[in-house]
Parts: sequence; C-alpha cells; structure tokens
Amino acid sequence: MFLSIDLEEFNHDLKRSLNIRNTEAMKTDVLWSKYNLIDSFLKKFGGENGRYCTFFCTGCIAEKDPDLIRKISTDGHEIASHSYYHDNLHTKN
Repeated sequence: MFLSIDLEEFNHDLKRSLNIRNTEAMKTDVLWSKYNLIDSFLKKFGGENGRYCTFFCTGCIAEKDPDLIRKISTDGHEIASHSYYHDNLHTKN
C-alpha cells in the first residue's frame, strides 16, 4: 500500500489564496489531532508493509510547529513539502 496525506491547515491556506492576509492563528492542535488519528489507523490496519506513508506539509506548519514534523518523522513516516504556503505554482510568474 502506498499512501500520501496532505497535512494542512485548510482555512489558513484558503484565506491566503483569497488575499486575506489577516488570518487567524494556525490551529496546530487540530493538526496534531488529525495526525494522531491517521497514524493510529495506519498502525491498526496498514499491516507490516503499509503502516507508513508520506505526509505533505507546508513550510509554515514546519515553522509554527516543528515538534509535529519531528513526531511524524520519528514515527517512521516520510515528510514531503508543499512549498511554504501551498501556493499554486502554475499561477506564479
């Protein structure tokens, strides 16, 4: 089994995409909760070869909560980047 997860704070990224720069604080507690649910699911149902996956995270999450990124890696998962803010690179000059 191969699986990748986008671990993002959707509301934060959506507001940025709408040019709303005064965003609320990132809800890292929600990100932790969702990560723990996914990790528990993989441990329970992933079997020996499918209990790890790739977590795509943004740089702003890594900056705001490096302990979460460290935990994902320590648990054996792969970390991948969706750039700093998960901007659509096709619309950039």
